[in-house]
Amino acid sequence: MTESSEQLARQEARFDTDVVEIAVVTGPNGVTGHRTEAGHLLGADELWTASIDLAAWVSLVPGSRQELHTKRAQLVRLVDKSELAVLRESIRRDQIYTLQVRQGNGYLSPSELTARNRLAEIGFAFDTVDEFLLVDILPPRAVAVLETVLAAQTTPQTFESSALGSMIEDRAVGWFTRRMPWFGREIEVSVDGASAPQMQKTTRTIATLADDADLWQTGAAAFAAQELCPLYNESWREDTTPLDADEFAARLRLLSIHVGSDDGSFSLEFDDDDMFGGHSIHLDGSLNGTFTNAGI
Repeated sequence: MTESSEQLARQEARFDTDVVEIAVVTGPNGVTGHRTEAGHLLGADELWTASIDLAAWVSLVPGSRQELHTKRAQLVRLVDKSELAVLRESIRRDQIYTLQVRQGNGYLSPSELTARNRLAEIGFAFDTVDEFLLVDILPPRAVAVLETVLAAQTTPQTFESSALGSMIEDRAVGWFTRRMPWFGREIEVSVDGASAPQMQKTTRTIATLADDADLWQTGAAAFAAQELCPLYNESWREDTTPLDADEFAARLRLLSIHVGSDDGSFSLEFDDDDMFGGHSIHLDGSLNGTFTNAGI
């Protein structure tokens, strides 16, 4: 049995045989594809697992009440590379579609079940996801409740930070962002979407950095130079003159600040001035003055 036929057999076991019609609202991200399954890399004839998140769905089975479902759900299908490209064009984010699908039954293969049990033993918790196997895309049907969901979903959300001002939601990543000045340029700053009180705290972390920008820029660039300048000189500089730490640090330009927690921690992204082939330089920091995890 080929790798792809084994994949298809596993897919067949994971979904009910009945084909039903549903209408869906797709989420803020498009169709993605990956080529790993059950913790191992597949062979040369593997298929891609294509998927897209669903923000909401209703059953179109005759006699059903068209109850709105908003629990986390995904549309999936095994495809080859060319089919993946077609599917990405056929099903896009933030749209309403009428589909024929087969509903997931929760089946796990023996290897998947073993892996999940091992993770559960060490305290890993699993989110349940309703899965639907895509069978066909049907002509659209008007479903008023999904139109309401889509309208709310695509209306830009804003957050008013007392420290930074108005921030706009980036739904693809669940962040709230804005631009702000930094040494005569503009950088992007962002915080994770959370409760309003927590976001007031995380935006204050950014404001604290901005209030003493020279100190934080100097400290972060010096740490990045300490960690990465040797790597540049040994592996990336080609025929150019080696840099010392000060020269390396002087070439770094801050691109963005992200804060995901209200504990004073933050992440910085720097432009590498083409020292690492255009790869951004990332590092983590804390308002206690420490920096960690510098990398490209």
